[in-house]
Amino acid sequence: MSPKNAMAGSMAAPEDRESEMTVTVLPTRQHALAEGPHWDGDAGLVSWVDIEAGEISVAVLSPSSELSGQTTRTLDERVGFALPTADGGFIAGVDDRLCLVADDGLVSARSRSLLPAGCRFNDAVVDPEGRLLAGGLDLTEAGTLCPLVRLELDATVTVIDEDLQLSNGLGFSPDQHTLYSVDSLAHVVYRRPYDAGSGRVGDRQVFVRVDDAQPDGLAVDALGGVWVALWGGSGVRCFTQDGTARAEVTLPVSQVTSLAFVGPRLDRAVVTTAAFGLTPDDLRPQPDAGRLFLADLGVYGQLSTRWRPVPLPK
Repeated sequence: MSPKNAMAGSMAAPEDRESEMTVTVLPTRQHALAEGPHWDGDAGLVSWVDIEAGEISVAVLSPSSELSGQTTRTLDERVGFALPTADGGFIAGVDDRLCLVADDGLVSARSRSLLPAGCRFNDAVVDPEGRLLAGGLDLTEAGTLCPLVRLELDATVTVIDEDLQLSNGLGFSPDQHTLYSVDSLAHVVYRRPYDAGSGRVGDRQVFVRVDDAQPDGLAVDALGGVWVALWGGSGVRCFTQDGTARAEVTLPVSQVTSLAFVGPRLDRAVVTTAAFGLTPDDLRPQPDAGRLFLADLGVYGQLSTRWRPVPLPK
């Protein structure tokens, strides 16, 4: 499935719908570390992970933007990300390995370790040609730098970055020629030229610095706005293509982790949050920490690309 803009030719400009921006809490349980929301347009399903609980959850999104029929697969390891595959399963980052997880939650294939000792996978995206890009973070206090890697269509692995403190949100511009990526601990969102056809990756440059929170997951809308979840910042901030902060949506929780545009028109966004590390006193003023939210951000999103299956590296 090739990525293309949703509702091409009929989309409102961001400012035309900005007055409609609203946020509502979804009826999910409180997660420790909800992350990696994803919209499967073919199946009409929203999926996400709880990293610390080792869970992959899936739910139906109704035409009225309600979640129902939630099912959860529980693994015995941390699940950094899980992206749907055509057979109803997932390609997932399970601790330091890539895994194929069947629709019943069983791991059917597992790669060798692809990260330095002490690191785990954290976030991922599929490029316009179907390659998987995934990055990690250090679970120890050793300060180990973690790479951003790409699983090629011939099943080899390419290192895109090798000096990241905490690799996080990933996304592509609407013309598919720019890759955005986050290093949360450096408080930086990078961008770089990206040629999906050849696989060539240009030099990265700082796109924006976020000094008042840690940038976490991100999503790029159909007009090129980069929406960044703010861990410790109680919201989601949009940056224009020149790096100007254009809009911000506030949530009633402090640890906002990621977002994904969802629905047949990609005109809403599911936003994930975390309760991880919060004390009872911290949670008292934010009882919905760790739940999912549905936001109208005033823009439309982009369709994602499905991973093109290749053997996992052994």
